[in-house]
Amino acid sequence: MRVIRTLQRSCGRWTGAGEMEEMSGIALRQMRVDRGYQYALDEARERAAQFGIFDDRIEVVEHWREAKSWFAAPVLVAGEVLGSSGGYELLVAYTRLGNLLGMLDREEIAEAKAHLVWVGRPISLELNLITVMVITGETSDLRDDSLNVECIGDC
Repeated sequence: MRVIRTLQRSCGRWTGAGEMEEMSGIALRQMRVDRGYQYALDEARERAAQFGIFDDRIEVVEHWREAKSWFAAPVLVAGEVLGSSGGYELLVAYTRLGNLLGMLDREEIAEAKAHLVWVGRPISLELNLITVMVITGETSDLRDDSLNVECIGDC
């Protein structure tokens, strides 16, 4: 297990294991990305738009070809956790999102198609300032119940 990112916000309770949701390509085009990772996303997007999906792992390429989506779902956090009025921010899988956006640009994937994502969101607000840590196994193993969101502090 490893810490992906630490967020501070005055909201206290999180769903214990994150939630899988479906998002369309249209919605995923609106995803906020930390500035430090924007280059990785842009590079993957440009490469996928020009050449399609390329990966050393054959099963990943085959999955993209057949399912028209990623092999393992990215991890997002709802905007209200970060103090914004809405939307989502990507925490894990910058190149994966870049690949999808490139495939949308190539029109190999329909924008209306739904894709699975992990979403962390608060379930109630409190005044206590806490630190929320998103803890996962290896990022390639983010399936089913492998996402664990924990509260540190007065939860």
